[in-house]
Parts: sequence; C-alpha cells; structure tokens
Amino acid sequence: MRYIENTITPKRGWFHPVDKLVETDPDVERKSIQQINLLEDDTVVMLYELAGHREYIETVVDDHFEALVYSTSEIGDNTLVWAHIEPSSLVERLLRIPQEYNIVLQMPLEFTADGGVKCVFVGERDALREATTALPDAVRVDVRRMGEYNPGLQRFSTELTDRQAEILDAAIALGYYDDPRNATYDDIAERTGCTRTTVGEHLRKIEAKVMPEIRP
Repeated sequence: MRYIENTITPKRGWFHPVDKLVETDPDVERKSIQQINLLEDDTVVMLYELAGHREYIETVVDDHFEALVYSTSEIGDNTLVWAHIEPSSLVERLLRIPQEYNIVLQMPLEFTADGGVKCVFVGERDALREATTALPDAVRVDVRRMGEYNPGLQRFSTELTDRQAEILDAAIALGYYDDPRNATYDDIAERTGCTRTTVGEHLRKIEAKVMPEIRP
C-alpha cells in the first residue's frame, strides 16, 4: 500500500466562501478539518476546528456559513464546529476524487498559512497517480513526499510544520541518520538556509514526536 502527501491550495485563496471570511477575520483562525464526508444528496457533513471564542464563532456561522444545521463544542482553546452544509463546487469535486479512484483520504486535514490543506491519500500506486492528475485546475498541488504507507509514521508526518519537514528531508538526504553519520547540523543548516541552533531545535522536536510512534 502506498501513500502520497500533498499540499492542496485553492488558487482563489479559499475552498468555501466561509474560508474567505475566516481568513480575513483576526479573531478566528482555521486549524483543521477533523472529518468531512460527501453524502448521497451531494451535501456535506464536517467537523471544522477553529481557534477563537465559541460564542463569536457561532455568530460567524450564523451570519455567513449558511449551514443547514450545526452545533459547536469547545476543545481546549479551540472550537469544534459540526456542520451540515451545501459544498462549493470545488469542495464537491475534491471529495468525489477518493470515491472515483478507490483511495482513502486520511484525516485530519491541517490548514496551511496560505489557506491550503495538507492531505494524505492512501491506495494503490496507479490509483494515486491517476487521482493526483485528476485534481482540478482550480487548485495548486505540491507533492511533499510519497512511499510505502505506515499508519503511525504517516500520522506523525502530517503533524510536522513545513520547516520541520524541510529540515528532516535534508537530514535524511545528507546522511545525518546514516550509520556512521555522514552529516552534521552545519551541513543541514547550509542546505536549508537556517542556523545550526535552529536545526538542532527542530530535529529534537521531530525526534520527540516520532519516538512514541516507534516505541509507545
């Protein structure tokens, strides 16, 4: 079983009109889509995680989301919105691709700073290639990595920031994790354009995330 991890970014800047509103609202921040499903009647149910006060987010949803029905709950400092909505044409098309190519879209989907989402597709090699090609022209697709699927490590991978992923990829490519070790913090810093201290900090954070997956 194979996987491909992409960042999918709408060229217009938003997937659904409510995303456009949230992007410009200083009191709300998009965090993730915990779950999303396209129903037989072409409507969508989703769990949308936002940073912001629950009461204010409910006001935003009431005024702009046009949800058929919704409810909210607090998750730490964030608000989780369960909503039954009419999807935009772009969202509907994206959600049909896993169905058409018999692949799995792994949850959650993490938002990036520019309004895209990090997503992982899982399936057979040919199906993944065809599905990636079928993504609509309205989105920009950046392939981050691909390979054999390992559930624990894939969950870990999606938790990395773009900077952490860049540093980890450089460390692996340069041989930092080879035995014997063939690269230093300085080598990785030169490749990624950051300081030696920053490399060390990021690699320690990465290792702290991956070790529990290897040895719970």
